[in-house]
Amino acid sequence: MAALCFSSQGHEWNKNDDRLLNAVEHGEVDKVTSLLGKKGVNAVKLDSEGKSALHWAAAKGQVECLGAILAHGADASVLDASGSSPLHLAAKNNHQECALKLIQQSKCVIEALDSTGKTALHHAAAIGSVPIVQLLCEHKCPVNIKDVDGCTPLLLSARHAHTEVCRSLIDHRADINTCDKNGRTAVMLASESSSLPTVEVLIQKGADLRLVDTLGHDVLHYAKLSGNAEVVNLLQAALSKLSPDCDKKTPKQLQHDQVTRLNEERGTTPKKRKAPPPPISPLQLQQIMSPISVCATSFFIGQQFAMFSRSPARKKQREIEKLQEERNMLLQTIQDLNVILNHNQAELNGNEEGNLVAVLQAKIASLSLEHQQVENILKEGSRPNSFDSNASYHSTKDDFDKSVEAHDMPAKEDEETVSEEPALGSSSTSVEQEDPGKSVKMESEEEIKVLREALQHLQFKLSESELEKKTLQAKLLPGSADVLQHSPDEVSEYVSELRDKIKETQSKYEDAMKEVLALRDEMKSEAVVSEEDKAVPNMQELKELYDSEIKHLKDKLSRALQEQERDANLIKQLESNVESMGNRLSAEECEEMKNSYSMLIENINQEKALLLEKYKEAQEENKMLQDALRGTVPVESAAKDFDDMKAEMSRTIDGLQRRLLELSHSYSEAKSELSIARNKLATCEKETGLNEQKLEEYVTKEHHDNVMLDFTQKIQKMQDSLAETEAKYREALKENTVLKEEAESEKQHSVSLSDHTQVVSSLGNAIKELEAQVDKLKEQLSQKALQIDALQKQLSEKISLQEDLVPRSTHEGLKNTLESEIKQLMLDLQEALKKQEVLNREVSQARQEVKEARNEKQTIQGIVASKDEECDELRTRCREAQELIFDLKKRVECLSSLEQDKDKKIEELTKEVVKLKDALNSLSQLSYTTGTPKRQNQQMESLQQQVKQLQFQLAESKKQHQEIVSVYRMHLLYAVQGQMDEDVQKALKQILMMCKLPAETK
Repeated sequence: MAALCFSSQGHEWNKNDDRLLNAVEHGEVDKVTSLLGKKGVNAVKLDSEGKSALHWAAAKGQVECLGAILAHGADASVLDASGSSPLHLAAKNNHQECALKLIQQSKCVIEALDSTGKTALHHAAAIGSVPIVQLLCEHKCPVNIKDVDGCTPLLLSARHAHTEVCRSLIDHRADINTCDKNGRTAVMLASESSSLPTVEVLIQKGADLRLVDTLGHDVLHYAKLSGNAEVVNLLQAALSKLSPDCDKKTPKQLQHDQVTRLNEERGTTPKKRKAPPPPISPLQLQQIMSPISVCATSFFIGQQFAMFSRSPARKKQREIEKLQEERNMLLQTIQDLNVILNHNQAELNGNEEGNLVAVLQAKIASLSLEHQQVENILKEGSRPNSFDSNASYHSTKDDFDKSVEAHDMPAKEDEETVSEEPALGSSSTSVEQEDPGKSVKMESEEEIKVLREALQHLQFKLSESELEKKTLQAKLLPGSADVLQHSPDEVSEYVSELRDKIKETQSKYEDAMKEVLALRDEMKSEAVVSEEDKAVPNMQELKELYDSEIKHLKDKLSRALQEQERDANLIKQLESNVESMGNRLSAEECEEMKNSYSMLIENINQEKALLLEKYKEAQEENKMLQDALRGTVPVESAAKDFDDMKAEMSRTIDGLQRRLLELSHSYSEAKSELSIARNKLATCEKETGLNEQKLEEYVTKEHHDNVMLDFTQKIQKMQDSLAETEAKYREALKENTVLKEEAESEKQHSVSLSDHTQVVSSLGNAIKELEAQVDKLKEQLSQKALQIDALQKQLSEKISLQEDLVPRSTHEGLKNTLESEIKQLMLDLQEALKKQEVLNREVSQARQEVKEARNEKQTIQGIVASKDEECDELRTRCREAQELIFDLKKRVECLSSLEQDKDKKIEELTKEVVKLKDALNSLSQLSYTTGTPKRQNQQMESLQQQVKQLQFQLAESKKQHQEIVSVYRMHLLYAVQGQMDEDVQKALKQILMMCKLPAETK
């Protein structure tokens, strides 16, 4: 049996799907078309491996089968378990005709991405299929789209050295200088794979050879890693044609652009965390940080000059805050770069600890090689060609440092040493060609003596390092075999000892190398002195260039320092202005306060309009309920509508209550803002020095009378609302008890029409009461609006002081008493509202209990009906099973009778065999006594043949018997399982045939 799996449509896997897959694999088009015509067969259904018939046809290159599947309307955009579409599989396996058919017939999405972010063009470029690449480019597939690793189709084709694919992609406007996540371009990848023709094509098409990756490596670095001399020569020739000024300027700028791009990616990424970027060397960090600081200072200067052009103090304060935020952002980017460095160093340390023994052995082998090279250098120390050997030795040392500690020695030193080697070679040849004088001979002899002494010192140090190397080897060889036997503490101690010894050898080695470098620099200076006559004009030009650059940089530095001082002074001035302005309250702030209050009033008016619209809707719904109560609408529908209306009304009431709370909060905030404004006004009046101190202690009579009237009106309204809410609370308690009694009666007995109408009438009354509550809440909102208007009037009257005044102490005392009374009334109101909410919740709970009881009744009835249906089905199945058992019993009886007959035949045959054996024995005795030997032999052979035939007949009868028994067993098993498949029908036919055969023989 095939494994079951579910497709995108949710159907089960069956035998026809297996047959369809087999037909697609063998390319049987007729069988595929016939199977697709059957019911339940779907070519997009996925098997246990996660692929459908459509995906298999595209992957295997079965063009005719693919056409038949597409003709039946299969969706070509379906993805398999690995996230690949049929077009991805056709491009990956280089099936051009399948790709063409998918594009033309199905009109599939060409730019669709798989799970790795690759399009079909990525896969075609990776395998080097030129026709599929051209086909996809002609149908406007995006050429510069990047996958998860940041690779475009051009980068993949360059990595795999597909020259023609690169040419066709560039002809279709692919970006030749694009780079992946590690900053590698197509030329770098092609030179790394040592593909000379692809490098030539990319150079011809205009690839930029001056670009640098995130580690600071250029194209020549990757070419040297590949070890192909032709590629290196080609790149050097191409680089020599470029202008030297561009060679100096572009790498730093590009590196800065790459760093900014990394920062942008880090800033714009979602909350999913990405992998950290590759490690950055210290020199690169310095190059990255210097342009950032320059850009930051220039940005600060531009922003500050723009800021000073604006006069208002508030705008200046905002700009200062923006500048501080930008400064903090730059500091955060610097901290992020430091974190990345620490992270990469920790990863390197972790990797070194994991594979320490292997690294130590590699280091010892490299040290032995270096020791041999140094011995060769010492042997050739007195020769004039020793400079070249020193240069080669230094290059091997740089390569070793790169392989072991890539973060300690940057790649630019390697390039400098490589560029210095030809200069040294030329200097040594020039020294050899010149005819030295007597003075030169004397100086050279003295220098040779100094060199010999230094070389002897080096030999002594190298012998010490060789001894330590031998001791390390002697410890490592037995230690590597016994590391697993020791405990982890012993292993860690052993590793720490080895690490300390290696550090000591490395320090000694570095000291020796420093001395060698110093000697080399001395020899280099001598060679330069000998060539001074030839290179004097060049040196003068270089000096002039350097002097001009230094002057230019000094000018820039002085300007930057002056601008920085100006900025600091201006910032101090602005801060002092801001502090002085913070103590004063300007007319602009008063206008802003007025505008805010006007906005609040407009919002309240809009909310009033919304509440009026809701009130109208509630009135219409009330009319509907009244019609339902009168009998114009059916009772059940009216009850449902009433429940919905009740829920909506409760929601609106909750919204209004929330709005009331918000308005109360806004009122308290407005009061606090008023107090703040008053304080600010008082401070302003003090600072202006107006002689109105006596006037501040009094308030106008008109204002005092108005405030008193307002407060008395508010108190009366609050008391009225309190009395109304208490009455409502009592009525709600009564309704709650009534509803609870009704819910208990509904639980015990079914609801009658009279009770239902009574409930509906009571609910209608409740709705009316709720509408009354809504009206009262609206009145409260209007009162709040009046309060805000009164507060605005108070503000205007406070600003324009008049002559008629009241003592301020009495006014404040009355105000405090009234405010305390208002607070108490507000607390009473809140308690009443809370009680009302509790009652509403209890009412809703009672209604929910009634609904739940009804729902439980309905569910129980549905369960009973479903169980009755199941019982009927089981009874029918039992009957069918009894009939099958009866038939099987009959067939078993027939089989038993047949078996008895066969047993009788077998017994008869055995008796005949016994008789024949007896006859044989008797005949043998007779033949011995009477017959000739020839006749005896003939009789023996005939008897043996008869015995063999009888044995063969016995074996065949046993086989037939076993087959019959197995067929009956299969039929019984299928009957017990309740299956009626093609195999079961075949077994029944065999049984009938076997029943007919003995009847015919009889």
